[in-house]
Amino acid sequence: NLADNFIKINGEITRKNADFHTVNDRFGKGANTLGENLNASVQLHKFLPTEWGISLPLTATFSKNRQTPKYIPGSDILVHEKTDPDTLLEKIRSKNVQQGFTVRFSKRTRSRNFWTRYFIDPISGSFTYRRTNASSSQMKYSKSVTRSGYFNYNLSLGKNYYWHPFKWLGKKGFFKKLSQMKFYYLPSNFSLKMQGNDSDKEREERGGVKSHVPTSNFSRDLSVSFNPVDALSLDLTKSWSFDMRESKWTDLFSSLNPGKPLSTTQRFSANFNPQILPWLTPTAKYTASYKWNNNPQMANRGTGQTSSVNSNFTFSATLNPKKFVDMFHKKSSSYRRRTRRPIIRRSHKEKTTKKTAEEKTKKKKPFPLLSIFSGLGKIIQKIDPLSIRMSQTSSAQDRGLLGIPSFSYQIGTTLDPGVPISDAVTQPISTKKNQNLSFNSGFRFTPQLTAKFTYTLSSSENQTAQITGNISKSALLWKNKTLPIPNWSIQWRGIEKLPLFSKVARSAFLSHTFSGRKTEIWNGSSDKTIQEKISRDFRPLLGLSLTFKNGLTANIQYTLTENLTLNRKYPTGKSKQYNSAISVTAHYSRRGGIKIPFLKGKKLENNIDFSL
Repeated sequence: NLADNFIKINGEITRKNADFHTVNDRFGKGANTLGENLNASVQLHKFLPTEWGISLPLTATFSKNRQTPKYIPGSDILVHEKTDPDTLLEKIRSKNVQQGFTVRFSKRTRSRNFWTRYFIDPISGSFTYRRTNASSSQMKYSKSVTRSGYFNYNLSLGKNYYWHPFKWLGKKGFFKKLSQMKFYYLPSNFSLKMQGNDSDKEREERGGVKSHVPTSNFSRDLSVSFNPVDALSLDLTKSWSFDMRESKWTDLFSSLNPGKPLSTTQRFSANFNPQILPWLTPTAKYTASYKWNNNPQMANRGTGQTSSVNSNFTFSATLNPKKFVDMFHKKSSSYRRRTRRPIIRRSHKEKTTKKTAEEKTKKKKPFPLLSIFSGLGKIIQKIDPLSIRMSQTSSAQDRGLLGIPSFSYQIGTTLDPGVPISDAVTQPISTKKNQNLSFNSGFRFTPQLTAKFTYTLSSSENQTAQITGNISKSALLWKNKTLPIPNWSIQWRGIEKLPLFSKVARSAFLSHTFSGRKTEIWNGSSDKTIQEKISRDFRPLLGLSLTFKNGLTANIQYTLTENLTLNRKYPTGKSKQYNSAISVTAHYSRRGGIKIPFLKGKKLENNIDFSL
């Protein structure tokens, strides 16, 4: 450790006898081992001015391990390292020599200069070199040379660069929110990372079998985040990988595709969350994932390239009727400090005149139209927030492509790759499409009597060798007809106050739930229905939950279910299942203790739980 950590050197030599073993082992490893390790680090940035804020460490490693067996393999003859010929020792020994170095670059402080801050500070990188030589009793030699490195540029701008185009509208009035709108013209984050790896391995076994495995790969990762306005965010990440065995590394500076493309992955997302009206909160989100792979070993068969894409669009909104009505109510006047007024004595005649004027004011009827709107507003306020959700999911897998898919395919707006497909592929396309729509709301008749409503509609389509799909929606089966009616759930709480339950029950409520659905299964196209499934479930048709004053709880339910299946294609027919049931459950729980007669003041704590 020299000159304030400028240089650090660490060395180690280990030697073990063939009979050496630990307390947990009965025997040694059977080989004499000699190991040498040397590590050194140099802080090269110490040569540079401190105000530059550069970190440039260099680390170097060297290790050498040698194992000599105690006996010649396959015999009981001892090995003598001093007298045995070198040719024999070379065959039976195991050697491994590794050496290399790594240098890294990064910035530790932020510069004040514009060009340095945005073009030098975000940069970091490293370069590594490794060389290995090994041999053993079964392997004559094994050599490898590896060079690897990476370059990273990560710039974070945040929301510091924006344009205020409507500032002139002022901070008050109807255009207040519009005047505060900001347009950001630079991405909030930009990241670029490039990695390279080049290795060459040679090996020859004692039997004469040789092998040579060169490897050369390059990858590039790009990530961009952009928020043009506060309500909209766009994100893109993309990765490429290339085979550089038949290319030059200098091609990195002259081409975006420096080698043979191996794979591409991409993910795009967009989120839109405007906040314009207090009673309406819409949200829209779109994501698309894309993958492309190239297998050079299967290129001769015409099936080397494959691709897949998945896209998902979701729109949801919540409408709050109570907040909508509150917009039309006048704001209550602010509290004003009361001032004492002098007491003025009025005569009996003046008091009578004032009282008559007040009575006339009370008797004055409000405008009829205002009364209608006021009553309508009270009804609207009883409606629970209405939630709407729509989603569409699409996916595709394509094989045997003869080119790179189109940009529209990569961002998920189409499932057609837009390139020719090899004739050698028997089933090149596989697609899936799903659509869902749902509505949720409720109504409060009274604080104790409430109802919830849910309506769902969904459809799916699958394409492989044939096209199949189904359409499913909420429905009510009534006299062999299906009506598009939402599912509902009703609860009536507080009935323990009724004379029937007030003397015995601490709490009680009634419940009623309906769930119905109709599903049409089709083949070929949506108008070719092959089967219909209709369900009608009342779970429960009527339910009563009681909690008695002594701690006993009971639940009584009457359920009714009905399932109808219609086969439109051979074999045609109809099947129907009908079930009804009554269930009664009870539970009693007691927490307390039992007094022990022969021990004064002692109590045995116990818990009792009983269910039926």
